[in-house]
Amino acid sequence: MDASKLSYRNPIDSPAIGSIRDCQVLVCDGRYYLTGTCPPYWQGPNPGVKLYSSDDLLDWQFERLLLARDATDPRAWYRDRFWAPELHAWEGRFYLTFNCRNDETHFPHSCGLAVADEVLGPYTVLTHDAPLAYTPAIP
Repeated sequence: MDASKLSYRNPIDSPAIGSIRDCQVLVCDGRYYLTGTCPPYWQGPNPGVKLYSSDDLLDWQFERLLLARDATDPRAWYRDRFWAPELHAWEGRFYLTFNCRNDETHFPHSCGLAVADEVLGPYTVLTHDAPLAYTPAIP
């Protein structure tokens, strides 16, 4: 692909993706996988961490939710506001970092970690009981 022909804007708008921010792309077996912050960005909960895939960085298809708000325990610290997720391959497994909070029970900016054996999941949250870290000053 000729890098001089690429252009971007934030948030990325495409028919397949809609609108997404804080994008991160992982290349795995010649395919691109994209995660990012899904709307709504500031008001109300978003659906979770979405995963898209592409062969050319131009045409994307939705694969699945890696973490889904609707499938999360309402009391979990990670439930309502998922943002800036990243997906990394390491030693044959896939690790998903994510920022999140629960608007009802856990207000700080908190970071979590999930793992899967396949890029498409399923992902298991390793930090279910408590986040890796949090910053109470970020609303």
